[in-house]
This record gives sequence, C-alpha cells and structure tokens, in this order.
Amino acid sequence: MLGHDTEKRYLVLFQNNNELRATGGFIGSISMFDVYQGQINNIETPEGGTYDLDAGQIVKYKAPQALSLINPYFNIWDANWWADFPTSAEKITTMYESSSGSSINGVIAINAEVLRELLLVLGPIEMEEYGVTISANNLYAVLQEEVELNSGEENSKPKAIISDLVPKVLEELLTNYEKQKDIIAVFAGMLASKDIQVYSTDKDIQNRINDFGWSGKMLNTDRDYLSVISTNIAGGKTDNDIYQTIDHQAEINTNGEIINTVKITRTNKGPLENPFAGIEGGNVSYLRVHVPLGSEFIESIGFDKLPDSYFNTVAPGARLDMDVAKEEEKMVDVNSGTEMYQSLDKTVFANWMALKPGETKTALVKYKLPFNLDLEDPLINNWAQNLFQYDLQLDNYSLLVQSQSGSKNNIFNSSILIPSNLKVVWKNAYNEDNVGITENLVTYSEQLNRDQYFGFIVATK
Repeated sequence: MLGHDTEKRYLVLFQNNNELRATGGFIGSISMFDVYQGQINNIETPEGGTYDLDAGQIVKYKAPQALSLINPYFNIWDANWWADFPTSAEKITTMYESSSGSSINGVIAINAEVLRELLLVLGPIEMEEYGVTISANNLYAVLQEEVELNSGEENSKPKAIISDLVPKVLEELLTNYEKQKDIIAVFAGMLASKDIQVYSTDKDIQNRINDFGWSGKMLNTDRDYLSVISTNIAGGKTDNDIYQTIDHQAEINTNGEIINTVKITRTNKGPLENPFAGIEGGNVSYLRVHVPLGSEFIESIGFDKLPDSYFNTVAPGARLDMDVAKEEEKMVDVNSGTEMYQSLDKTVFANWMALKPGETKTALVKYKLPFNLDLEDPLINNWAQNLFQYDLQLDNYSLLVQSQSGSKNNIFNSSILIPSNLKVVWKNAYNEDNVGITENLVTYSEQLNRDQYFGFIVATK
C-alpha cells in the first residue's frame, strides 16, 4: 500500500467531528501525498481546504434532501454521506478525480480526535506565524477561532493554519524516535475506534483492510443489527457538547416474533452563547437508525419537525446522483415525519432532532424484525450436543451494534425480554463482563466507542 512497486497517491480527509457527519465529521481540509517504497515524496495541503476543488467540479449534482438544508448541490465536502466508509470514499474518489484531473490510489479519513491524541504524546507545537501554541487542551478552540473567526469573509485561505500545521506534525511523527511506541499505540487505538479509516482502490488491498477492521465498513449479519448515525446539518460546531444514550429493547414473543424499540436520548451541554452554534442557536442533527433489512415500522415519537422553508431544494442545472436517488425513494410516516427507505443493505428510519444548549430530548422508533426465533426447534434443547458440530446453525438471538466514527460521549444499553418458558444456556459478547442475565431478561451495557456484539442461546425450561 505504501508504494512497494510503484508510487501511490492518497487523499487524506481531515474530518472535524465537532461537526459530526456520517463517517466522522465535516471534511474541511484535505491533503494529498505521494509515497514510494515507504517514503513520502510530496505532500500538498490546499490553504482553501476542500473548497479549492469547487471550481474544478464541472458536473453539478443535486444534494440529498436532508443536505438541502444548507446547500441544494452535492459537493465533495459533503460526500461522506454514507456511514459505510468504503461507499463514501468511492464517491469522494470520483468527485476528486473529476475536479482535480488527478487520479488517486486511496482515501484516508482522520478525525480531529487523532491530532488531539497525538499532541498528548508529542507535546505542544509552536505556530509562531499565528502567535499561538497548539496543544491537546486548546486544539479545537484555536483551530475553530482561526478558521471561523480570524480568517474573515474575504480570506480565500481559511484553512491556512491547518496547511501550516500538517507538515510540523508530520515532522514530529517521523523524527521523534523516543516516542515511536506511544505514537504507534495512538494509531492502533484510533484505527479500532474508527477515528482513522482507510480505503484503497485496489480490491485485494481493500479486502485486507476490511479484515483488519480498518475500513469503517458497515457489516452484515443474519440476526439483529443496529447503527444510529447522527449527521450535523446546519448545527454548527457543537457535537463535542452532545451526550447521547441509546437504549435498545428487543421483546421476544412466545411465537418467536421480535419487537424492537430504540430510544435515543440526547443532551446539549454546550454554553448558552456559542459563536459556533447552528441555526436557532443549537445543534441540528439528522438521525438515521439502520436496522435489519425488511424490518417493519410500527411507530415513532419525539422527533422534531423542521420548517419546510429551511430547505433549499431547487438546484438549477444539477444532475441526479444515482446513489442518492435510490435513497430518495422513501415512505414517510404522516404522524411522526419519520422517513423509511433502504440503504447499504439495511432498512433506515430517519428523522430530525434540534437541541439548544441545556436541552435534553428523547425520541424512539419501534419496529418488528424480519425474522422469528423458531422456539419449537428441538435443536435448542439439544444445544450442548450440537453446538460444536460442523455446518449446523443453532437458532439464537444476537445483536451487532456498530458505532459511528467521531461520535463521543455515547452510551449503549440493551435489554432482551425472553418468554417465561425459556432459559439462557450459553452467551457470548465483546465484553462478557457487561452481560447480565436474570429470570426473563438479558442486558448489555457499554460505552459505544467501537463496534459491539453480544448473543445467547435459549432452551425450554
């Protein structure tokens, strides 16, 4: 991947997760670097950030309906629209190559949290030309003030400080030999938490990246699945102040049907006067709940209705992006305004939540899973004899819940209600210590800073 045989060029996306997007954060800045046999030969960081590519974007595309809250056009800085990073990276690759006329071999997304963690290891970095010293403690404040406030409306180089910071950080990474072990530990942790995500246009390399769990790929399972994706649209730089709890409940009925209820509670702990706040002085987020394909919507309550006048859906001369168009074929629940459509081999329930500083809101979605547990299957009563036989699928309940890149302050709780005639005879989990089992209840709780999994087998009493 680092150019063993031929030189490779990679596009690096710097994602600001204080303005959360599906793959980690708003893409404000980018770098391109050329590497051959492990050596970086060239690095370019445009001082205008991703906006420097706007002039080269000859073909204009219409934005997804939700994104039209800020822009009727679909641009490269908004193209990390899909939580599945390989899908977003492919779209970004196409847009970048058509805008710049230069081909690339892959895309690497790096959240701002990575730089903060590296500065904890490397120490402060002097930025004499700006009269500031950037440290882990003031990183967000300094960069946001310089980019958003000090650059001015007429400044064509709002990202200049980032352009000047990148080579200084890179030099520290490559020359600070005493801290190499700590630096590697940071990168390992950031890859596991999806704060760094990697995509290669080479399918063989991409398969290896997937196997390592470094690709930010949305995974598939034949059992229960959940991923709650928050996309900040016109909500300013406010997501570091958002605290979220996801409560998942699955009720297994005696006929094997499973009814799920996902409750999302969000609190805005930001200051009352925030110069980086969004519309109406707070955080505005488009929440997408990804569940197993074919799940049947039952009800939804607690979400917000944004005025139709906020949306700018007229985009003269814009083409339809086919991937976006597929998701626009949606149904809408008239009572709650919840949108229902298919994406990434999942059923998606989507709606809005707006939070002013100090506010707490809770919304929920209730739905029926597309599969039943076969509680009459004799295999569940002979589980001990059959568990280790090859090519045998035991009936069971399991949940894969995937975290969102860049989302912090996120707690996940799950409760599984089982019929009174059943008992749990075996369990497994990412963190087994956090699994609780009582008479008719199985629980699992964990901080959602990486993907989680748990499951169990039941037998009749």
